[in-house]
Amino acid sequence: MSMTEIRTSRLACFVLSVALLGFMAGCEKESDVGGPGGAATGSGASDATSSNADNTFVLTVPSGQVDLYQGDSKAVTIGIERGSAFSQAVDVSIMATAQAFTAEPSNITLAAGQTEVEIMLKAAMDAPVGVTNVTIVGKPQTGESVNTSIEVEINKK
Repeated sequence: MSMTEIRTSRLACFVLSVALLGFMAGCEKESDVGGPGGAATGSGASDATSSNADNTFVLTVPSGQVDLYQGDSKAVTIGIERGSAFSQAVDVSIMATAQAFTAEPSNITLAAGQTEVEIMLKAAMDAPVGVTNVTIVGKPQTGESVNTSIEVEINKK
């Protein structure tokens, strides 16, 4: 092999490795750990020990920013990952803080055994352009609540 072929081969391996790492990182962001076996810390970390970690849950939302144009709406999935011993329903409240911007429904329940729910993010025609956050709070019947957020950029139509 020539030096050029070796360099090209190494570059291709590097690019594929970076792409694979990006793929493995996933497209979801997780909340802190909640439920009877967890202790929410607000940092994305958990104080749950291995002995009670099975009685916990985390909420998952899209990672990165969701783009939305004025006057448009977009469906977004909120998921729940349950420990093997966690079977409670989780009440989820969704709070959009920007003027003329909503998340519907704003209150839902993820029933025991349910793994995800779809919400609709909506920007009115007069919604202010810029970045806003949608806060999602998950409250189990017993144990620690968790929260996470979705960053939304509202663009001019």
